Amino acid sequence: RWTEKTTTTETTTKPPVTETTTVTTTETTTAASETQLIISENSSIVVNEDTKMVVSAADSGCEDISAQLENENFVILSADGEKLAADALVGTGCRIQILDANGCEVSEYSIIVKADTDGNGKITAADARHALRTAAQLETLEGAYSYAGDMTGDGKITASDARKIIRISAGLE
Repeated sequence: RWTEKTTTTETTTKPPVTETTTVTTTETTTAASETQLIISENSSIVVNEDTKMVVSAADSGCEDISAQLENENFVILSADGEKLAADALVGTGCRIQILDANGCEVSEYSIIVKADTDGNGKITAADARHALRTAAQLETLEGAYSYAGDMTGDGKITASDARKIIRISAGLE
């Protein structure tokens, strides 16, 4: 992040008075690296800059995710926008906000925990139920939750996705 100052001096002469006006413009520029999520070399999380999504493992806490980030200023928020405690579990729908030196948001990423369709950070039969109900068009998963339920990566939630989620929740995969 850097700041450029530009000073312009303008002199106006109108008889009988000569007037000098000095205008100073300050422009703050944020470097691209300060707006992007920077993960450590051996990180288990995956970042997609195009979609601004972060894929994390189930049962990850704020401390787990924070330890994998190299950004200096960031905060992890719940799906409702509340700051999560260090020991809180992170689920689908939580967000990582990158902050500038003044604490203002410069970028935001949605967190996805594959198979966590209800956002609690754990993979349970309830997640498979959401996926199956979505496949049967009885309910709709949207945004990050839809991405979390799409286990095959084909862009839609099907019974196969629900089957995979139930197998993960039972410890079979």
